[in-house]
Amino acid sequence: MLRFALPIALVLTTSLFAGCAITPSEQAKAIINADEKQVKNCQFLGNLKGTSSQTGVARIIGKENAKIEVLEKAVAKGATHVVWVNISAHWFGPSADAKAYNCNKSGPSNKELWKASLIPAKKIPVKVVNNEVVYDYKCPAGYHEIDCPDVEDIVYRDEHKCDEAYDNKQKKYIYDCKWHKVQVGVRTIPMSKCQGLSFICEPDETQKP
Repeated sequence: MLRFALPIALVLTTSLFAGCAITPSEQAKAIINADEKQVKNCQFLGNLKGTSSQTGVARIIGKENAKIEVLEKAVAKGATHVVWVNISAHWFGPSADAKAYNCNKSGPSNKELWKASLIPAKKIPVKVVNNEVVYDYKCPAGYHEIDCPDVEDIVYRDEHKCDEAYDNKQKKYIYDCKWHKVQVGVRTIPMSKCQGLSFICEPDETQKP
């Protein structure tokens, strides 16, 4: 009987943590994986480390989460490239280490860096009720909650405009009509990165510019 206990436990544990993979931001996806030769003329921004609480049978997910944490930190520093130093799927603690570089001549503004440093709260399983996993949303270590910031969204409307020109050959006016997008205002909306939550996670060492 005991020899069947471990596989069942593994299945239950895997099921519990299968939905805990982090979704990287678009900025993090844009970070380029490089080697030392590719970044030899770039600005070194620092060493970055990522960890994950997804251990044991969930360590493969944990390894990817640790890599994403590094990439999000790279975004916060204004990096364009990372050179991976170590990526581990250790049973008791997945981790990732990388060096961050900026290979652009002009970096983003402080406000852009601050916005890029914000990450959505992690979806964490907290308990099982009636065979259903109950989740909560929390900021990872090194981050704290702030209200979801508003961002400006330009409002347009479509207008039909016609340009008039007289054709001497045809002895008549020619009309060239097209639809144009015309800006009519600016509205503020919650940042999409908040993913519908009222808060988002800001790095502890970062302050809004």
